[in-house]
Amino acid sequence: MFYRFVTLLLLLVVQSPGESVEIRNRWHAGGERWLGAGGEPLATLADPEQATWITKRSGNTIQLRHEASGKWLGVAEGKPVAESDPINPTAWTMEQVTEEWIRLSAPDTGTLHIENNTDVVECGPEVQADWLSAMWRLVEISSREVLPSPDGNARITFQLANGMPEYLVRYGDEWVISPSPLGFEFENAPPLAGPFQVISSKQNVIDETWNPVWGQRASIRNHGNELVVELEEISTTKRRLQIVFRAYDDGVAFRYFLPEQPNLKDFKITNELTSFRFTSDATAWWVEDLHDTYERDWNETPLSKASVEGMHTPATFLTKNETYVSIHEASLVDWASMTLKCPQPGNSDLELKAELVPWFQSNVKVIGTTPMHSPWRTIQLAERPGGLIESDLIQNLNEPSAIEDTSWIKPAKFMGIWWGMITEDWTWDRDNPGRHGATTERAKRYIDACVRHGIDALLIEGWCEGWEGGIPGWRNMNFTTPYPDFDIEEVCRYGREKGVSLIGHHETGGDIPNYEKQMEDGFALYEKLGIDRVKTGYVTGDIPVYTEGLTPDGREHHHGQFMVRHYQRVVEMAAKYHIMIDAHEPIKPTGLSRTWPNFVAREGARGGEFNHFVGNPPRHCTILPFTRLLGGPMDYTPGLFDCSADETKRFSTRANQLALYVVLWSPLQMAADNYQAYDGEPAAQFITNVPVGNWDETRVIDSSIGDYIVTARRKDSRWYLGAITNEEARQISIPLDFLEKGSTYDVVIYGDAPDADYATNPIAMAIHELSMNQGMTLDLDLRPGGGAAVEIYIHGDDVPKPSGTAGNITPSKPYRLLAKHSDQALTSNGADLSQTATPPTNSQLWIFEKSGEDTWKILQGDQVVEAIGSDNGTRVTLAAPTDSTGQLWKLEHISGTQFHVVNAASGKLLDVEAISFSNGAPIHLWERAWSPSQVWSLEPVEPTPVPAED
Repeated sequence: MFYRFVTLLLLLVVQSPGESVEIRNRWHAGGERWLGAGGEPLATLADPEQATWITKRSGNTIQLRHEASGKWLGVAEGKPVAESDPINPTAWTMEQVTEEWIRLSAPDTGTLHIENNTDVVECGPEVQADWLSAMWRLVEISSREVLPSPDGNARITFQLANGMPEYLVRYGDEWVISPSPLGFEFENAPPLAGPFQVISSKQNVIDETWNPVWGQRASIRNHGNELVVELEEISTTKRRLQIVFRAYDDGVAFRYFLPEQPNLKDFKITNELTSFRFTSDATAWWVEDLHDTYERDWNETPLSKASVEGMHTPATFLTKNETYVSIHEASLVDWASMTLKCPQPGNSDLELKAELVPWFQSNVKVIGTTPMHSPWRTIQLAERPGGLIESDLIQNLNEPSAIEDTSWIKPAKFMGIWWGMITEDWTWDRDNPGRHGATTERAKRYIDACVRHGIDALLIEGWCEGWEGGIPGWRNMNFTTPYPDFDIEEVCRYGREKGVSLIGHHETGGDIPNYEKQMEDGFALYEKLGIDRVKTGYVTGDIPVYTEGLTPDGREHHHGQFMVRHYQRVVEMAAKYHIMIDAHEPIKPTGLSRTWPNFVAREGARGGEFNHFVGNPPRHCTILPFTRLLGGPMDYTPGLFDCSADETKRFSTRANQLALYVVLWSPLQMAADNYQAYDGEPAAQFITNVPVGNWDETRVIDSSIGDYIVTARRKDSRWYLGAITNEEARQISIPLDFLEKGSTYDVVIYGDAPDADYATNPIAMAIHELSMNQGMTLDLDLRPGGGAAVEIYIHGDDVPKPSGTAGNITPSKPYRLLAKHSDQALTSNGADLSQTATPPTNSQLWIFEKSGEDTWKILQGDQVVEAIGSDNGTRVTLAAPTDSTGQLWKLEHISGTQFHVVNAASGKLLDVEAISFSNGAPIHLWERAWSPSQVWSLEPVEPTPVPAED
């Protein structure tokens, strides 16, 4: 309180008679406004450059003359007016309401205020005590410097207001950010917030072109103007603060630098005073601020109704004048993550305050020693939503690569022994016999599938000892010791032989001491085995990580300074061993991939796994590109072909899943479904063909946040286009003006079928091939929750076209039927049928013969599969062929080699009893339950002799 009292006295001192001031209003619905002169009736302005007044004071009264027009603020017939050369200018009475705000009243007239949420200025005797529209602030402006972008459209202004530092942002004709404060508060030290004096300032021009190791374009121009302001306190401590401002055509940014100095050495920041005060209400897209997770759905609300609990960045806004704004940070190193918080319910000032994630159970946010700089506070600006995505602001504010030789850093597509664990068919641990996912045998089958689909790598989770315990509780990981059923050296050897690399996995369970003591050994093992990519994880169930022995409280937040330091140690240690990192439960991306390009991907939002947990709504992916992905690429895990697996959790059409490979970019893209979903599918050709992460050019063709987006990306002469929509169907026409003139292009559209719908028919697709050229228009019909993935090649380019026979069954050809949940085969034992995990034998070979237009008989030798009865639980056995309809089956194709096998007589499905994973579990009929135990992969058996049983 003492420091605030001294600050108030200093404010009174600097406001001497005859000073030039701005008069600001605290209007609760429209953001900050300034008192102007002229107009009938008198009105406030949204432009501070026209709102300067010369004051003449006497005690607690003040006379005001507008500097630009020379008019005096007066009263006529009970209304405030702008008077020219009055003999006796109105003397306004000043009443202090808060430390910052006053009321201005005229004798016998009333209090100056803004009327009924308009810009009209009135005087009235009935002003209520809590009316923000009747509060005014007199501000003396000094040391104002305007920093424009190279094209002059964006500009950031620095100034001292009553000695306190603040900034404003203008884009085109709109003041986007009104005067907003800067500075810090410390533990056991006065705030570093002014009053200041400017001791030096310097403007520089930045203009360089650099080539990213991977990214959305092949080269990036870093072209902007810079202002460096050195401030010194007027008080006796004379502490110094440097603020660096940048203005680019696509946005503005600033950062703090605390120089080494006698009166500021070791420090603990308790509050960063940075605010973002909007000049008018805006539409806001935001996700709630939780200190240990980003995995929440996105909100779309007015800024004035945004959550007082706070929001993560990037947060995106659309102003009343249709400027698109994204607030984030760049180069987050050794600092706490910045979130945004509305200071009070209803956000009456339209202010978002920087709120740093604290150290656990502490009011301390950042611990440091001078010299030290903060991350950049970034404000991206665009006239259209796609301009935010095309912006390079975040990366340009980071340092060049710290890795000299980056030849080993390469984008990749990968499959994974993963989805079966997410769907709870398999397990990471070995507690349940037969359910462990990471086995040597399964890994080899997945490697073979990678080869079939042109996939570079295979992620294997749950391979090492220590997965027992569940969430939270994975705290005993051993990152160098595999489970007995996983021969990591053999799997790596097999992968090398097939040209498929492994992606290693380090799940820490949030146990940071356990990981840090093993991390280097784990990376060294991977380098020895030729594993050059690692997915890290920090799953704790959305609670703080464990830090026993490292921090006093033994816990820390995922997004606090301690963990920011930890993530940085990991990526630097990984670089030492030539390993790329894909971090899950990470700190959000802030463009550090420019400095550490081995940090190729991270999660940091609600990803594709939530399509199993809850089903992401289709609009979710139409918001992610304009929010989370503005910070950097995301490992979303797209490509789920079985979009109908659970009717209660529908999330998109299959064509939408393909489009995500273009819309949600990443240098590490997963084909997330089980491999059986892709085998034989023509649509899987797009996953094989589409490049990842290393693009030459990116354009957002058309978009509306939360509604739809159309993104085009080029690699060499080939274009790939992704279009997705929310829950609404829409038709989109795309002018092909980005193609080369004079060339003919082959266009392949992987789109929604006319009857596709994410809720009722999500797997229905239609694939078309067209011939087109520049000047033509590509028309896309996106169904609800749908999309389209498009390949565009110059005619004659040797690119594989979609082909496949998924859904077709060849009569008389032997098949194995593998239950999806257990990966075990339908097996006969006399008349009994069960699932078994035994090696292939004749008792697992099945022949399909047509028996009607849409029905089949399933035979083994001279026996046929039969169900007698129609009740749930009816046994399925082998029997002699008859005319019984219980021996007829319909095959409902799902994806790839996966089918529902439906009894024609009862309509019930071939099912493993009790969804059992046991070797030898019996087979029965059950009503459709959207269970993986009712999904069978019909895998053709190659003509290799199968040994007969004894």
